[in-house]
Amino acid sequence: MIKKYRSFLESKESIDDICQKYGIENYTIKSDGTVDVDWSVHLRNYHLDKLPLKFGVVTRDFICAHNNLTSLEGCPTKVGWNFDCNNNELTSLEHGPVHVGGSMYKMVGNKIASFEGFPTKCRKGLYTFTKDNPIHEIRDYLNVLQGADIINSLNEWEVIDPDEMTVSYSRLSEVYKDMGRWENIIPKPEDIKFKNYTLTD
Repeated sequence: MIKKYRSFLESKESIDDICQKYGIENYTIKSDGTVDVDWSVHLRNYHLDKLPLKFGVVTRDFICAHNNLTSLEGCPTKVGWNFDCNNNELTSLEHGPVHVGGSMYKMVGNKIASFEGFPTKCRKGLYTFTKDNPIHEIRDYLNVLQGADIINSLNEWEVIDPDEMTVSYSRLSEVYKDMGRWENIIPKPEDIKFKNYTLTD
């Protein structure tokens, strides 16, 4: 028990040092080492390869833009306001926040190839990303399928294989059916053209 208590104190001191280094205030360290912050967290332009802490809930903005992140591991599960991971080396939003309460989810300047890890709860118009993310062309192509459920449906049917950079036509057809009134306009395979992905059966 004493050893465990001492280990927790040592971990807490280390977390305190990290918070001080990055100007993180109004934080609470939970028993599992997760850090909740009752304010914003700004980790912009620190040349980070990975996030320095494991965050839980951040009540305002969480900014980790302009770093060298290849993973969002350590990101808060819930962000009260806006989330910005622009200009990193991300290929996936896995480990990103599940809930984003603000009007912005920035991911410009990455290499994101699938919808895996997109938040399940977010405000409309949340996603901003450009053509440097391969997933951009699929988002544009499926723009006709309006509604918050489109991304969930794509993930559930595992339409996109980001490792092989393929899109399954049969599974994509099921997404159209999921969207109800769009079932009668499922495109023919020869009419689907992607630059970054190969269409498979």
